[in-house]
Amino acid sequence: MSEAIEFSWSRHTVIDDSELLKYIYEVESWEGGTLKVDSYCIKPSAGTLNQSGFIQFLRNQLPRFVFSQSERDDRDWPGWDAPEFISEKEDDDNVGIVGELILFVLVDAILNMPMVCHKVSLKQDPVQAVKGSDGLFFGEFRGKDALAFGEAKFKTQRSTAITEAIEDTERFHGPEGHSKKGFELDVASRTLSEDLNEEEVRRIAETLSPETTQHREIHPVFIGYEDDNLAEFQMECDDEEELIERIATRVSDSDLKAYVKEKIEEEHPEMQKYWMIFFLFPIEDTTNFKSEWQNAVFNSPGGN
Repeated sequence: MSEAIEFSWSRHTVIDDSELLKYIYEVESWEGGTLKVDSYCIKPSAGTLNQSGFIQFLRNQLPRFVFSQSERDDRDWPGWDAPEFISEKEDDDNVGIVGELILFVLVDAILNMPMVCHKVSLKQDPVQAVKGSDGLFFGEFRGKDALAFGEAKFKTQRSTAITEAIEDTERFHGPEGHSKKGFELDVASRTLSEDLNEEEVRRIAETLSPETTQHREIHPVFIGYEDDNLAEFQMECDDEEELIERIATRVSDSDLKAYVKEKIEEEHPEMQKYWMIFFLFPIEDTTNFKSEWQNAVFNSPGGN
């Protein structure tokens, strides 16, 4: 058994996948080479997609996204404090935090890889962005330690979201890639000291070293996009099973896995050297989702 497998990073994860899967479900999964494309959707409840339940679940995870475990332990009410670090009003198609939060939830619960840099908590001003990836994670992936630079896009147009996500990810491997990775580690060093032990910090540092390493670099990517067919399906379907079947057919017919694969092969061939794990997530109405999210964060009691 490899050293990476004996050493469990999952002890730092904070979300039980069984809890998450009460609110979303996997529609389709595909893998080829170093590309994995999984589609998820909000679960139906009482004949409609339970968007409000999923949003409340996300609201409850906000403190875990904003603060490390040690920071949460130092605060009396982390659920009340967390919204202070995000902007209450953001431009409609650029409400980035909710996409980053969903990415965090999926990587933590599904990939079983903990976030190792809570950059949001470093903001002095809620509208001040901390540049870099949309999430830095570390854990085991396919039997090896892996550092994951995440990317999240929540757009109306899925093609725009996918294109921008791949372009932003590719920058980690361009001429400025080493400095971008160094920035991530520098930011991480300011948030991990009380959560990770010396050995864990050493393993993360090794991944960014120019020396030969057995560690991987991977890229989990969340793509939230609008599909108004979901509204039609909810009106036409008689029960939850039929609704799930219609959504599955819609996702299959869209063949987004082929679109992502061709986009990378034809326009970003360099990225075929690295694992990319896409989480595709159709939303009935992205504007409505973001508005309900904002209301849940700023006009409801604090989360866990």
